[in-house]
Amino acid sequence: MNNNIRLALVGAGRWGRNYIQTIDNLDGVTLTHLASSNPDSTGLVNPNCMVVPNWRPMIEKGGFEGLIIATPPATHAEIALAAIEIKLPVIIEKPLTLDACEAAILTEAAEKHDAQVLVDHIHLYNPAFRVLKTMVAGWNRIDKIESRSGKWGPFRNDAPVLWDWGAHDIAMLLDIIGDLPENVSAKQIGSYAVEGGQAESIAIDLKWKTGLTAKAEINNHWSEKVKRFEVYSDAEVLVYDDVAVQKLIRSIDGGKNFNPIKVPSDPPLTVILREFAQAIRDNVKDISGLLLGKRVVSVLSECQASLKERLV
Repeated sequence: MNNNIRLALVGAGRWGRNYIQTIDNLDGVTLTHLASSNPDSTGLVNPNCMVVPNWRPMIEKGGFEGLIIATPPATHAEIALAAIEIKLPVIIEKPLTLDACEAAILTEAAEKHDAQVLVDHIHLYNPAFRVLKTMVAGWNRIDKIESRSGKWGPFRNDAPVLWDWGAHDIAMLLDIIGDLPENVSAKQIGSYAVEGGQAESIAIDLKWKTGLTAKAEINNHWSEKVKRFEVYSDAEVLVYDDVAVQKLIRSIDGGKNFNPIKVPSDPPLTVILREFAQAIRDNVKDISGLLLGKRVVSVLSECQASLKERLV
């Protein structure tokens, strides 16, 4: 296989454009195909990239080694299944799906076809979060985890706030803890109409059999972006803050004083694309990211059910 990995992208929306820009600046990876129904998408890619309106004929024809799916979540399962069935390595944008049954179908197909599938829970590829995870793995126990995430927008018709913002926090929690929580609850703590959609705040509470608890507040109407993930054990606190200059800080006195932890500065989207390309070169078949994505969908589904119960 050529050392340069050719990739195809489905979707040229906000996050699809981030993929395009990142690939343009990444050695050893080239975007050769783009499926987008927007005729203006030709202006987003280099002239050598083939732009087509429909994804299925592009996948069937091939000519690339990996596929990225950056379309609305309701379309993920159909596109991903088509790629998995021909053993085409694929990155699926979060959330994996909006339906637990679809997530199960994708997992079964990936296992059957010995597929390579990543789900882009982007914070899991942030070097600061990875250092936090490594440090926490050396603890005797975790007492609690608290996270807060939000900013102004986006106000999406294709993914509610729970699934859009919540997918990040739940993925981070499950990646750290591993096991699914025993109890899941969610409640709406704010909601009002804004131009372009609905502004919402949601509080999520999780509890594990060990007694570990986690709280996450997510919203899409804060004036400034917040992405803070705090892990506690005895007097030690680790804080991952994606917005701060110092992405990872540590306290050993219960949170009174913090010191920065040095971490690599590689952008997380660069990390996932670089690792995806290397896995293709090495013919590594890995669906651990897909299995995590399935668990994330399961927890979000429980949160959604809890929200409905509280609104009745």
